[in-house]
Amino acid sequence: MRLKRCLFALVIVIMSITCILFTGCQSGIRSRYEKVTTKYKNGVTDFEHGWSNYNNGYDKDGEVVDKLLDCKPNERQLLHTDNEYYNFVHFGMNTMTDKEWGDGTETVDMFNPEDVDTDQWCSVFKDSGSKGVIFTAKHHDGFALWDTNTTDFKVTNSGYKFDILTMVAESCKKFDLKFGVYLSPWDIHEPSYGKAGGVDDIGSYNYVFYNQIREVLDIVEDVDVELFEFWFDGARAEDATVDKDFAYAWDDIYELINTRFPNCVIGNCGNDVRWVGNEAGYARDSEWSVILSSLPEDKQQSSEEDAKRLGLHYESNDRGSRDIINAANKISKDWQVKYYPAESDVRIRSKWFWHKNDKVKTADQLADLYITNVGMNSHFLLNVAPNNKGVIEEKDINALLGMKSIVDKTMEKQLMPVKVSVSGYDDIGNIQLIDNSDAPMTVLQDGNYGTDSYTSYKLPDNGYIMDLLFNDLQSIGRIDVREDLTNSQRVEAFEVWAIINGKWKLVADNTIIGNRKIFVFKKAVKTNQLRFVFKQSRSNPHIRAISVYQK
Repeated sequence: MRLKRCLFALVIVIMSITCILFTGCQSGIRSRYEKVTTKYKNGVTDFEHGWSNYNNGYDKDGEVVDKLLDCKPNERQLLHTDNEYYNFVHFGMNTMTDKEWGDGTETVDMFNPEDVDTDQWCSVFKDSGSKGVIFTAKHHDGFALWDTNTTDFKVTNSGYKFDILTMVAESCKKFDLKFGVYLSPWDIHEPSYGKAGGVDDIGSYNYVFYNQIREVLDIVEDVDVELFEFWFDGARAEDATVDKDFAYAWDDIYELINTRFPNCVIGNCGNDVRWVGNEAGYARDSEWSVILSSLPEDKQQSSEEDAKRLGLHYESNDRGSRDIINAANKISKDWQVKYYPAESDVRIRSKWFWHKNDKVKTADQLADLYITNVGMNSHFLLNVAPNNKGVIEEKDINALLGMKSIVDKTMEKQLMPVKVSVSGYDDIGNIQLIDNSDAPMTVLQDGNYGTDSYTSYKLPDNGYIMDLLFNDLQSIGRIDVREDLTNSQRVEAFEVWAIINGKWKLVADNTIIGNRKIFVFKKAVKTNQLRFVFKQSRSNPHIRAISVYQK
């Protein structure tokens, strides 16, 4: 799967260069969003049209909208939303053999790092702003980095001896990081790989794999660290030998993980978090979390190209817009959607495992990846590979800390409006103040889901304009907007306006918001009033937070 990913990753990068407008640069950050598409005559605004009275011609309620709004995150997806940025760690046999994929010829004595320093890893990650670590407990070569009873091909039989999986878990707990596990389903070394059978059938691969997962969960429980994600890769060589009826026992595996760790999401080959579709760190302009997941049997799909056309393929550019939903609805009323947020896995170097002369991305490049993933409704999973001695190299550390410094600079000073109000237009075309109470001010707070500090504001039925008034002229460099996803993903189009030199000027617009939409401006927006116009939505927008920062 990784090889296939690489083939179209280049295509995605080319598409991103030709199809996306990159705007704004502050210390190297580019705020990627759809270019301002709304065209007005100089000084003329179109504040008369919003989600509540026009909705760009789409239904704001009804059967289709109700079906979309019923699609909401489960509890673990909701809690995972606030993780935003965390790290992959690819380390293992390939680190020693200078490979990306093992070939089955590896032996335990080949694994001989000098001194694996997992505390160093986690200290660096914590300092970079990371929320957690997903560690490669077993890659495709089958070398287990814990003291497993399922195979002799394990770290404790090597010259190194120590259980590295446990070490990482303990370091995560020490540095207040969440812990995650990558466990490759494909196992080149395991003799039972490809043998059909269930998790209770001795001799089947599912029996081995299930017990490996159970052992890993035991370690997590013993260390008492928070398990936030279990990540399964779909990779397998085309010439791998498998029984005709062989299939991974996913239902049993998911149940095991969900039962023992209900707040742990299952990523990639799981039902909670989906692969964004490339390894280039490219999130879509409109990265929907509510995506079209199936059509009825007569959907007339006979190829991968049809899947892309119908928005069901992981490469499809549009996976959840109203247009694709309405197209599905014309085929049949039996279409289904799924709450399935994106996760972008990308490398700090060009490869997943450490290689001596591999080039490291710059701090500016990493900051851009951070902003354009976290700020485009995708989780940012950044891989950092320790070297063959067992430590993260200085140039990687400098890039990570440089990334944080650049991102932090965009948030050095938060600007607090003195008033937030909501308006709309009445039947005769006059602007009407709808909510001038303290209620809209809740959008200035931003607490995590599942905490007492979490708040949200529902726009009233006839309100689609939200004004933020400052007590004097401000120099604005960054704006974050967040939706309350407990009520599903709703906003489909919105604009940001500012009074500049006495006139309203459109400074940004976009389709989706989702968990977080970030705008970083090259030239400061100097204003004392911002206006958010919610143009299109699936019923009333629920705004979790709006944050404004000084340039």
